[in-house]
Amino acid sequence: KNQNNMQSILYIHGFNSAGNAWKAMKLIEYFPDYQIVSPTLDYYTQSPDALIAQLKHEIDTHDIRMIVGTSLGGMMTMYMSALCGLKALAINPASRPNESLRQFVGVELINYATETKHYLSQEAFDAYQGFITGPFNDVHFDSEKITFALAKDDELLGSYDSLKEQFRGFTIHEFDKVTHRFVKFEYLVPIIRDILES
Repeated sequence: KNQNNMQSILYIHGFNSAGNAWKAMKLIEYFPDYQIVSPTLDYYTQSPDALIAQLKHEIDTHDIRMIVGTSLGGMMTMYMSALCGLKALAINPASRPNESLRQFVGVELINYATETKHYLSQEAFDAYQGFITGPFNDVHFDSEKITFALAKDDELLGSYDSLKEQFRGFTIHEFDKVTHRFVKFEYLVPIIRDILES
């Protein structure tokens, strides 16, 4: 199925980051027996449909055992899990990008991972609104497949009460003092290991 027959973990980075983000590097460090597949997604100008096609290609060409994703990538992780039936860990998922991304439209952004300048286009933002009310709303999220890691002190997404309400019955790990970017990756390692081995 893939060239080197290695089992893989798909990492989906967040908005304004890239495939070489530090969390991808941490996965490489902590999971040396797995290939870490970490594509760079253009959230600034591409529609969710185009990004889903890109992620689907990665899933079709690698032996993906699970998906890990953060923030907007956490939202994409949830969707790809539902679409492809894969186990997943969604870290601080931005499940309402139609609200959380609005502040970035037309603002100059410096990418965390690449230090390049970008602007979120109005078209891309509008496409997220359509995606959340359409396809994302229509898929079935499986509590056997999707696990959540949530920061109690997430400064970007605010309250998790609505997310916890929405995903009652799912496995939700809550952490403090990790912020939206989830700065203590080592907390996630045993969770990822458990999912891989389950």
